[in-house]
Amino acid sequence: MPLGANDSCTSSPEAMTTVETFRCQLRETLSTLETGLVRTRNIEFNTVLPEECAPYASCHFDNNTAFSFQFGTSHVSNFDYFRSRLSVQAALADTAWGVTW
Repeated sequence: MPLGANDSCTSSPEAMTTVETFRCQLRETLSTLETGLVRTRNIEFNTVLPEECAPYASCHFDNNTAFSFQFGTSHVSNFDYFRSRLSVQAALADTAWGVTW
């Protein structure tokens, strides 16, 4: 279950994630990120991509171009501080397209 998922879309405050549940989920998430488990798993997945893509002519791997992009705070939308800015999405698309096609 996503952290504090869509609480503003629930039918009532009672249906929202409790503060204590959110606190526990956040601690667990931060702990996982701190240990590098998420990055390690992404690297493992990225190792599989070119291997499985190779036999298919229409499968194009970006050689980790998107994964290697260095996101910073200036790349995140100040609308919700979660999504990347449109300009960053466009830059990533251009970069990946240039490598894969």
